[in-house]
Amino acid sequence: MKNFIKAFLSIFRKKKIEYTDRAGLIYKDDGLRYSIDSEMLVSDDYDIVVYPDSVYLLKGSQKIKVTGSEEKTILERAIKEIESTGVKVLVHSNLII
Repeated sequence: MKNFIKAFLSIFRKKKIEYTDRAGLIYKDDGLRYSIDSEMLVSDDYDIVVYPDSVYLLKGSQKIKVTGSEEKTILERAIKEIESTGVKVLVHSNLII
């Protein structure tokens, strides 16, 4: 019930995460848009898996690879935003966030 209430209330906040069907998501931050590879899961433990080495800045029709500390920062913010809606995130990699 707690997760349902969190998810319900999240629709009234400014939307930062946009799920693109069953795979992939768009994260919006400070007027910028980022594409992050992900997949929805059917699991008791997790709802979505995020692939951390797949962060791209979207500029018009261009996808610009984001790396290093900027990539880590974007992932941390995106994951925090996803989890704030009650969605359980699995990060697929050795990268510790």
